[in-house]
Amino acid sequence: LVGSQYLKQQSSFDRVPRRQRDRAMAGESLGPRARPTVPSPPDAAARRAAAGKGKKRSAWLAADGSKRWGEAFFLLYTPFWLTLCLGLVVPFKLYERFTELEYLVIGLVSAVPAFLIPLFLVGKADNNRSLKDRYWVKVIIFSLDLL
Repeated sequence: LVGSQYLKQQSSFDRVPRRQRDRAMAGESLGPRARPTVPSPPDAAARRAAAGKGKKRSAWLAADGSKRWGEAFFLLYTPFWLTLCLGLVVPFKLYERFTELEYLVIGLVSAVPAFLIPLFLVGKADNNRSLKDRYWVKVIIFSLDLL
């Protein structure tokens, strides 16, 4: 469980009435009938079935549609800029002859499509979301914040 999902789920200890929990922690005997029953958390298979609702989901990508689309896009886009930088520029030592303008061009050619492509090719889950609520926008803003 991640983020808000973790905060929403109560632990089984929180489900026990407070008075019984306090008495049990103090070491008092609760008697055979008054023992607090701690329900077990649902198993992983039941959670997956409830979350997927019959649809087969990828074990590698997120369950949220916007996040899944963003992850898939960046996984598919990464080989493009890696091939450009590490497959062409570095092996042929083109960086030794680059001027400031050429460094700017290769940076823009690598980075701008990561913003423009998702802006125009909108995933199904992002159709109803505003731009600020889309996962890929948050990733780009977070990445810029790291600079």
